[in-house]
Amino acid sequence: NNNKLSLYVSCTTLKQAEIADEYSDMLILPLDICFECDNIDRRKIIAEPPRFISDEAMIISELEKLKESGISHLLCVNYAYIETGKNLGFTLHGGFGLNICNSYSIEAAEKIGLSDITLSFELTLSQINRLDFKLPSGSIIYGRLPLMLLRNCPVRNEIGCKKCTSQLTDRTGHSFPVRCHNKEYVEILNSDILYMSDKYNELSKLDFGVILLDDENEAEIRQLLGDLSSQSYHIPDKKTRGLFYRGIE
Repeated sequence: NNNKLSLYVSCTTLKQAEIADEYSDMLILPLDICFECDNIDRRKIIAEPPRFISDEAMIISELEKLKESGISHLLCVNYAYIETGKNLGFTLHGGFGLNICNSYSIEAAEKIGLSDITLSFELTLSQINRLDFKLPSGSIIYGRLPLMLLRNCPVRNEIGCKKCTSQLTDRTGHSFPVRCHNKEYVEILNSDILYMSDKYNELSKLDFGVILLDDENEAEIRQLLGDLSSQSYHIPDKKTRGLFYRGIE
């Protein structure tokens, strides 16, 4: 492995993608945004389909159009996309949703044709370092980790879409972003940002780091990704090291 991790940057908007483009090795983009990326090299785009499948035929149709448009990489956010992606001729990348957390599952991922994998974010650093890597592997090193995937939006149920606050607040005062995906499903994200960018030297067994952008603006994105290039770090106030050191309690 190289000392310097490759960077896979997951974006939520086209604007973020255009900013992150100059810093990233690969860009992970939602399906709808992929069709708008006229100024980005299509060879570095990994299409991310919805994590919740409500209309399989429609998604397959969108993926067929995407393949015809010149985008050939697909993020398998769950196991359903592996066979679909293979049938359509995509290069397949295993997302964190596959929950790959041991050497056996890495070997299985290689056998079923994945080109690389993002490890489960429930693994500790010591567990990662003991893995037998048969495939290029990465881990999320920045971003708000998803806590829950829900079909029914708790904000909509409480106050309706028109008054949407895009967040839930718990009894301790922590706010958890709620991200709506076309009113099909919502993700509840962690209140604190996972930050491992300054721990590069401890991630040397990995091939790439995954950056999950949420609502970061241009200045924040340039600072974050520029920090990784220059290795000078602006660590967020509300940061977490996730489970890298403490594991699942």
